Amino acid sequence: MELFIELSRVVFRIKLPYQAEIDHSFENFLLHSPPKRWDAEVEFLQGFERVEKPLGDPLCEDDQMIFYSHRSQVLCAAKGGSFGPMAYTFCDLAASSLVCYLNTEHYPPLRSLGALVQLIPLKWFLSRRGVLLFHASLIAADSKGILFTAPSGTGKTTQSRLWAEHRRAEILCNDRVLVRGMKTYGFPYDGDAPVFNPEEHGLHAIVCLGQGIQNSIVRLRPASAMARLMQTALFDAWDPQVRDFVSGHLLEMISAIPVYQLDCTPDEAAVLCLENQLRKDGVIE
Repeated sequence: MELFIELSRVVFRIKLPYQAEIDHSFENFLLHSPPKRWDAEVEFLQGFERVEKPLGDPLCEDDQMIFYSHRSQVLCAAKGGSFGPMAYTFCDLAASSLVCYLNTEHYPPLRSLGALVQLIPLKWFLSRRGVLLFHASLIAADSKGILFTAPSGTGKTTQSRLWAEHRRAEILCNDRVLVRGMKTYGFPYDGDAPVFNPEEHGLHAIVCLGQGIQNSIVRLRPASAMARLMQTALFDAWDPQVRDFVSGHLLEMISAIPVYQLDCTPDEAAVLCLENQLRKDGVIE
């Protein structure tokens, strides 16, 4: 089975060893006819038992993945249960190809595209191609892209919904936002209230959220803005090239658009507080 998806203008050719279900989350990102060219290839294969196993200590480990240096490649092991990894993915450093060997000997074959893609290091791969993933929600207000970013449970979704309810803003993303240059894009994995919006939108302001008993807003100086955004940008810090890219990308964003700290209440008063500041700074009319 062969299919093509596009994320933040990066076109992936995906080859599968069997028929897989296209999840609703991926439908909007699916290209319905083969493009003339693509940027990267992702191939899923069976034959996990024949793969050369990684040697040495890992570069990094998180809840889902373990990364190893493997000759001139990066090798990623997708964590499984008592039978070991669910898959090994070999990644070229040019971020042009991924080859994922599925452990179908010990785990049932995954039947959905969304489940299969979760086995590969997509976040790392996109970073290597100049795309930054944010833990954030995104709205279009007065046709301007406003990104709300904060740790889980702080109120990103609440503030987006308040703007949609009281200012007729469009919610573009709920929990994950891709940023490439000064453009934003949706992501197939988008939290508990997903939007799955693949469209490109401009980015005009970033709002770092905090909870408060009253509403207050301040425009952050560059050093403070950088510190806050480093907390909510999702990237693999073990990779020096990715670290350099993220630092440079954030500096470009901070130089081009305002970054605010909004301590807010979960009501329309928070909308008015931010709206007045955005108008004052000429972000919206």
